[in-house]
Amino acid sequence: ALCKPKGAWCRLKAVLSALDGVLAAEREAGVAPGRVKLAVTWSFAIRTSLDGEVEGPGIFGFQDMQVGIMEPHIAGYTPRTEIHAFQDAFHSRWAHGLNTQAPWSFVRDIVARDYGRFSPLPWFLGEYGANSLAASVIQQDLESMQSLASQKKDFLGVVFHEYQTAYEKGGTERNFGVFSLGEEVLGYTEDVCDTEAPSCRTWPVRCLSTDLSWLPLAQAARAPAVATAWQGSVNADHPSMCGNFAARATFTTSSTTTTTTMPNDRADAGDDRSALNASELKTSLPQDALLNGTTATLALDMNDTEDDNFRSESTSTTSAPPQGSRML
Repeated sequence: ALCKPKGAWCRLKAVLSALDGVLAAEREAGVAPGRVKLAVTWSFAIRTSLDGEVEGPGIFGFQDMQVGIMEPHIAGYTPRTEIHAFQDAFHSRWAHGLNTQAPWSFVRDIVARDYGRFSPLPWFLGEYGANSLAASVIQQDLESMQSLASQKKDFLGVVFHEYQTAYEKGGTERNFGVFSLGEEVLGYTEDVCDTEAPSCRTWPVRCLSTDLSWLPLAQAARAPAVATAWQGSVNADHPSMCGNFAARATFTTSSTTTTTTMPNDRADAGDDRSALNASELKTSLPQDALLNGTTATLALDMNDTEDDNFRSESTSTTSAPPQGSRML
């Protein structure tokens, strides 16, 4: 149910409950935590922490967790995990995280200025959107982040947002993709059943392109900027890239050989280029990264953009990146 009345306590209760649920699931399954860290990513909107001690983008959530883990009752929550085990999981496994579209220099100064109060827990950027930033700035930002992460201090690393243009969204939400989708169809999914659709259907899996024609020229070279910053390159000859149809009959990775066919008897499923969830894709694609030299990963987030008015059961915890990692 929605938190009533609204307030900062609600966002904190949601995260404490999610952490408690993960710990309970691990116990039930007999899973040892190993090196897996836990995190949520906070909004970069300016908020005040529940105890009123910290005000600022992202860091309000860091303070909420510091206080809430020691005194869960301030958020109206009673952990089912034994309190000492609950607190120990936080101190040994937690990583603070935030999402941002802002330039790295601004983010770094905001967070690093007072991060001593949160140390020795690490922090990372779960979503670096670089909205409206020139490709040269993106490259410089990522290089600076990598340099800081390599020092193996508080900063873990960054997830670049995002892999592919989100065609199902509009406005500035289309500014974030590294790759766009082209006209060529690589193959089709099997039937995808959506609870909001009247029936199941197949979807085309289209080729990838670095052409982001709707962005200003200085901002459009996002893929080369990311690749160069992480000492890689854009592999234009990859069979998943547009214009490489002849190379697509069979492509091989270190662990998998996949054959993709274009059935002549199947009608085009339409020109819908909406992004597909990974779970919906039945046509396997190579495991090697399209941007050579980078590590590709998926991350979940809890972004408090609507200031507390969200359902606590929808909160997600996510594994934090290894220190010094580079993620796309």
